[in-house]
Amino acid sequence: MAQVTTVWFCDQCGGAIEAAGHGWVEWLDPPATPGHPRCGREVRIVHGRGHSPSSQGCQYRAGADYNPREAGVGDRPLAEFAGPDGPALLLEFLDRGRLERAEGLELARRVLVPGYEAVRGHLAAAVEAGVLGEDQDLRFPRQADIDAVLAWLNEPEEPAEGSA
Repeated sequence: MAQVTTVWFCDQCGGAIEAAGHGWVEWLDPPATPGHPRCGREVRIVHGRGHSPSSQGCQYRAGADYNPREAGVGDRPLAEFAGPDGPALLLEFLDRGRLERAEGLELARRVLVPGYEAVRGHLAAAVEAGVLGEDQDLRFPRQADIDAVLAWLNEPEEPAEGSA
């Protein structure tokens, strides 16, 4: 069975975030309008300040990544979502519509489902390779599916035909 997630991959630079305390969850937070409550979008897990391999950092930058006249940035330390109160915090965000539903669910999978972060970018390829069934709902892999994909990813590559 996959272990609790302790490494995440930065949505800005792709590098490993090796501890929850080194990561940050952020989203664009457009202003509320009549009939449309404020609802975060473009949710990302990124390196927190001081932990980014980039000199410019990985967090959203006004003017470069978004227009501050159209949206602000909502954010929280990754450790709050990955800690003991994380499930309650994520449920609260989803219940109150603080994040778009699909993006909030993806954040919940990344933070709460053991092994999901390690396999999420490989699920479609696992279906193509026959590791997972074609009817598998890739949004909700079970632990057995995650374990199968992890095992597949860790299989040694066979040498190409004709190579010595």
